[in-house]
Amino acid sequence: MESRTLSSYRWVVLLVSCLIIFIADYIQFQLSALATEIMPALGIDVAQFSALLLAPLLAGVFVSIPGGSLADKFGAKIVVGVATAISVVLAFGRLVAGDFTVMLIMMLGTGIAPSVLQAATIKLFGAWFEDKMDFAMGIYFAAACCGIAAGLATSAFFPSVQDAYLWSSIAFAVILVLWFVLAKNQPKGAEVPPSEPVMQYFGVAIKNKFVWLIAIATGLGMATATNYSGILPQAMVEMRGVDIMAANNMAAFLTIVSIFGSIIGPVLCQRSGKPRLVLVVICILGGVVMIANWYSPMGIILWVLLCFNGIFSAASGPILQALPFQLPEIGLKYAASAGGVIGSVSLIISYVLPIGIGLIAGTDYTLNFILEGIFFAIAFIPVLMLPRSLDRKRSAAPEELEGSEA
Repeated sequence: MESRTLSSYRWVVLLVSCLIIFIADYIQFQLSALATEIMPALGIDVAQFSALLLAPLLAGVFVSIPGGSLADKFGAKIVVGVATAISVVLAFGRLVAGDFTVMLIMMLGTGIAPSVLQAATIKLFGAWFEDKMDFAMGIYFAAACCGIAAGLATSAFFPSVQDAYLWSSIAFAVILVLWFVLAKNQPKGAEVPPSEPVMQYFGVAIKNKFVWLIAIATGLGMATATNYSGILPQAMVEMRGVDIMAANNMAAFLTIVSIFGSIIGPVLCQRSGKPRLVLVVICILGGVVMIANWYSPMGIILWVLLCFNGIFSAASGPILQALPFQLPEIGLKYAASAGGVIGSVSLIISYVLPIGIGLIAGTDYTLNFILEGIFFAIAFIPVLMLPRSLDRKRSAAPEELEGSEA
């Protein structure tokens, strides 16, 4: 694809997209920071609390595909806007949730906006950033990591759980308004592909084997990286005798470092012009680092490996998310539908794989971390099966194009 001059308004579109994913992840991980107050208030156990925490991700399994196909049909702005409006209403609904069932519904609802947006970003960023979209995707993923970190770090400072719910919901509502005011589907003058029935968009994406390969690779990386950081504190406390505060700091450090990984991966991809090669290196080295991290002695070596662990675990996601746009059979026209398939499949893997690893490893944390590293590494197999045409030299950065957008 030839690269056109890019409009500077693309940064505004990226900003409002980042704001949505930031606040959505902030709201989700408020639960973790407020767990000691939420659990007794709702009368729930650890398993039920985990269900609440993961509910926004579960929503993505069901809404990613229809959301992506609708975004291809009607445009990302209106579809993401409606999804966000629903999530805002249900975010406010947390204020009146007095039991597990009601809160579960509310948390499922808060996951609609980020799930639909995640599917639509391939189309949205493809229209605005073209072959530079993997860098935009990296910033978007970094914003998601920032939302998680901010939710964990600041939620406990609110006077009460209700205040935490209220102010985050108000912020969500403000961002919704900004989305409708500022978001635009494509630059002015951009060619709009002819419209097709919604099922046609879905059919093209679901039948494309390369979309499935990207989804599998994405799911393997997401499942192992998320589960690794999730069980690390408990494993460090039980097996290594680490203080609980220090163990939690290790997990927090992984999250913070992943912000940089989200940027570094796309930068390496842009510099090399060979996303397949970059992904293979990330997968293999990332898997090795995951395993080595568990075996490393306490001290500086452990923290250095944690740093590399966080970078590698986050570096592949933005690159993979941007790849469908480069597939000739998908392109801009079917990009959001492909994003929906990738979102649903990768989230299913993210649920199933950790359970399978847990059943195999049981309470053996060493085996658990070894399996996490192995499954992270073998994501290089579906990556190698992607077409060689994805490896190409990137063109020089296009000039800025000022002006109004459509």
